[in-house]
Amino acid sequence: YYRCGPGDSGGEMCATQSVNLKKLWVDESDNRTHLASDDVKEWVCDDFTQSRCVMWREFCKNFSHDSGFWWMDLGGGWYDAPEMTAEVSRMVKTNDLLRSLKHESVADVLVLVDEECIGNMSISADLRCGFMEDYLSELHHSGTVSDIYRLRDLKSLDLKKYKMIVFAYTFKVNEDERRYIKENVQDSTLLVFHHAAGINKNGNVSLDNVLDFTGFEMAEAKTENGYDFAEVKVVDKDAKVLFENSDGTAKASIKENKVAVTSPFMTAEEIRELAKRAGCHIYTDTGIALWSDNRITGAFVKNRLSGNIVFPKKATYIEQLSGKIFENISKICLDELNTNAAVFIKK
Repeated sequence: YYRCGPGDSGGEMCATQSVNLKKLWVDESDNRTHLASDDVKEWVCDDFTQSRCVMWREFCKNFSHDSGFWWMDLGGGWYDAPEMTAEVSRMVKTNDLLRSLKHESVADVLVLVDEECIGNMSISADLRCGFMEDYLSELHHSGTVSDIYRLRDLKSLDLKKYKMIVFAYTFKVNEDERRYIKENVQDSTLLVFHHAAGINKNGNVSLDNVLDFTGFEMAEAKTENGYDFAEVKVVDKDAKVLFENSDGTAKASIKENKVAVTSPFMTAEEIRELAKRAGCHIYTDTGIALWSDNRITGAFVKNRLSGNIVFPKKATYIEQLSGKIFENISKICLDELNTNAAVFIKK
C-alpha cells in the first residue's frame, strides 16, 4: 500500500524476480478503483480512466517481472460496472496472447537488495525508505527499465548485460560475493553504491570494508538531519561531488566508473543522469511510471501523458487501449494518444 495510486509507480514488497527464479510469484492486486466505497481515502482512483490506468500498470509490472497476478476486491463492488468488466476481458485476451511468448528482461539497470541486512543492524525506516523504497519509486519514474534481485542471487544472473548496477541495500557482503562481482562485472559498467555498502564482511563491521568493496574512503558524518541511522560521508581525495543536498553537502560522489550515494534520496532526474552516463536506454521523460519486458511496455501518469516514448529498435507496435497501430517506428508521441495510460505490444 505504498505509492500505488494513479500516477504512482506501484511495486512489490519483496524482490519478486528472485522468487520467480525458482517459484512463481502471484501478485495480489487489491488496488482501490473509483467504485470503492470504504472509508479509506488514500490511493483511491477518481474515475474510470484512473482505475484503468492503475489496473494496466499492475498488469505491465507483473509481466515485466514474469509474475502471475489476480484482482482482489477488498471492499465489495470495486469492479461492478460494465466498463470495468470489459477492461478485465481485454486484459485476459492480452494475457493469453503474451503468456504464449517467452519472457526476457530488457533491463540494463540492475538493483540489488539483501534480506539478511535486517538481521545485522538496528531497525531504520529512513535508511530503508531513503535508499530502497523511495529510490525504487523514483527509479521507475526515471525513464529506464530495471531488474531487482537479491544479492544472494548474483550467481544466477548475467551481470555482463547490465550497464548500471545499483547496490541499493547491501550492507552485508561476504568475501565470496565481493570476488564474484569483481570477476564478472564489465569494466564499463557504472557501479552505484548506497550508504555504507559492504560495511559488514564475514561478520566484521568496519568502514575499511566499505573501502574494500566500493573503492571509496568514507568516514562517519555528524549532521543535524535527524535520520534514524548513522550517516557517512566520502572523504576520498580522488572523488568528485556529483550531486549535492540542499545544504550544499555531497549527496553523491563519483570516482572513475563508481558512484557513492551517501544521502537519501536520489530523484528520478538524478537517476536518469546516472543512467545516461552509463549508456542505458531512456524510454520516456521523467515523471512517467514505466514497466517493460520483451513482450509489453507500459507508460502511466495520473492525468495525461506527454512527450515521446522511444523504443530501442524500430518495429510495429500496437497500443492496446486505443487499438492504434504504429508501423516500422521507434519513437511515438504520447501526447497524440490523449490518455493517462499507454500499453504497447510489438507485433
